[in-house]
Amino acid sequence: MKKLAPLCMLLAALCWSVCGVLVKACRWPGIYITILRGSIIVAVYGFISFYSGRRFKIDKYKILIALGYFGQSSLLMLAFKYTTAGSATALQNTSLLGIMALNYLILKQKPQKKELITCAFLLFGVFIILGGTVKSGGRIIGNLLALASALFYACLFFF
Repeated sequence: MKKLAPLCMLLAALCWSVCGVLVKACRWPGIYITILRGSIIVAVYGFISFYSGRRFKIDKYKILIALGYFGQSSLLMLAFKYTTAGSATALQNTSLLGIMALNYLILKQKPQKKELITCAFLLFGVFIILGGTVKSGGRIIGNLLALASALFYACLFFF
């Protein structure tokens, strides 16, 4: 199995990289794409669990992770439908801001100076993307959906 790991990582990276373009090209609603993606994930996880001999047990953390992933994935697929793939991907990757905010709110961990500087640059990039979309006639709803997706993604790091 260890020999397959690099190949699996490469395949996952390729799938993630072309996701936005494929979603834009697909005429299905975002929720259908989310259900299809989730079904593939369950099938792959079941296959790996079956052949590795691990038992799958459902607990409250797995349920929270599943709900968080569903929220993240659904919102991202909808964002791809309402804005450019590049904007949706860039904004969804702002989950760092959500992680830092949740770290402060839940774990009471104050961010370090270098983390705050990084976030300032990240926020500057967000404003550039949002401003460019409004200027070019793009739909702001797609960008807001991508930001909401980033918040759901950040929540996954706490379960």
